[in-house]
Amino acid sequence: MKMHLIASLQKMIFISVFLFAACGSEKKQTNLPDSKDSTANANLAREISKEIENNPTNTEALYRRAQVYFNSKYLSRAEADLQAILAIDSSDAMVYFTLGRNCLFYTYDASD
Repeated sequence: MKMHLIASLQKMIFISVFLFAACGSEKKQTNLPDSKDSTANANLAREISKEIENNPTNTEALYRRAQVYFNSKYLSRAEADLQAILAIDSSDAMVYFTLGRNCLFYTYDASD
């Protein structure tokens, strides 16, 4: 079962990388605070959350907040933001790639 899951994740990541390369990415890279700086990560997440409150369909803000959550090891929150982006725009290849990365992280983190 575990090997099947890992093989599926590898295929998903492989496909996502090619989709990402083919489509390019318009997502802006967020300069994230150090993952050990929980205060800075929390402040940035709050700041981005205010943007999202003002415009819930702002996929750029949702993606930035997902990056902050991933950086802070709040993987389920990151996944929720990424799923929200897909509900708005299901063709965003970078989001699929990031979801694959999160799933892979879940798998390796759970095995420790």
